[in-house]
This record gives sequence, structure tokens and C-alpha cells, in this order.
Amino acid sequence: MIKVIYFDFFKVISSPPLTFFMQKHVPVSRQTFFNEKLIPLDLGDLSEKEYVRLLAEETGASIETIEEEIRNIPKIDMRLIELIKTLKTRFKVGILSNAARNMLERILGEYINLFDIVVISSDCKLLKPHKEIFEFAIQKAGVEPDEILFTDDTEANIVGAKATGMNTILYTSFEQFSEDLKKYVD
Repeated sequence: MIKVIYFDFFKVISSPPLTFFMQKHVPVSRQTFFNEKLIPLDLGDLSEKEYVRLLAEETGASIETIEEEIRNIPKIDMRLIELIKTLKTRFKVGILSNAARNMLERILGEYINLFDIVVISSDCKLLKPHKEIFEFAIQKAGVEPDEILFTDDTEANIVGAKATGMNTILYTSFEQFSEDLKKYVD
């Protein structure tokens, strides 16, 4: 029986602001460099401010312009927030995400309080899809792995979670997730 439901953050609960900005403004030939810089950002080893400075150097845009655009990009899926509110009446709900805490908190705002458990790569210095972050999330949940449902938009992360015994749903859309969720919660 499921007791805890973990959600990935970017591309599940919210659109990813840095990725969207980079795809819009950084030449394709340089995007690999910036994608690789997301790893130290997610681990908390590179600040968001430093990442934005690198983007400013690359694009010629001012730091203020980039920060403003990044603040306006993220869109929280309010349908999912409403579903999480409903799920919270029956389950513990959590976030399990490769993310920088300050960015996640800024985007979520008051909705951060919906989550009983927050496992973020920048806090624990572990990244999905490595098993250690899933083991850490299991420990934080305080339940058996098979009592956890994890949803993520990336196949490698789903494979990593399954390897630890978690139940999983590969997220492709809100509609698909809602349908697949019925197998676990009805």
C-alpha cells in the first residue's frame, strides 16, 4: 500500500526556467556547456547567481535582464498542485528533485508548505538517477520502498527509483499521470 508520493520538480510541477532561457538565447553549439553546469548548480556547488553571470557573458544580456526573464518563465502546474492537495489528505507527499533549494523555494513560494518531505540534490549533495539519493529519500520517508510512489519525467530517474524498490510513474502529461495514478491510489 502506498504511503508516500514523491514528485520531481522541474518538468513535472514546474517548467525549468534556466533550461528555457538557455534554449532561447544560447547558441546550440554552447548549450552542452551550460547543461553540464546544471550539475554543479543542482549539487549546490555553483550558485544561481554565478550561473546567471555565465549566461550573461555568453549572451551579452545584462544580469538583470536574465534574472527578470528567469523569474517570469516558471509556470507551476496548478492542476497538479490541486491534485497534490487532495493526495495530501491520504498520503505524505514530497519533492525528490535535482534542484537548487533557493530556486525551488522561489518558484514554489507558499506551495512549499504542501510537501511533508523535501529531498533536493543541493541539500544532500546527491543526484538522480544515482541510487544513493533514492535511498536517502526512502530513509526520509520512514517507510518501506514499496510503500513509495515516485513520479519523474526522465526515464533514467524512473529506472534508478525502481532499482531501490520504489513504485514509479513516468510523467509525460498531467492527464497521463492522473490516469496512471489510479492504479496506486484507488
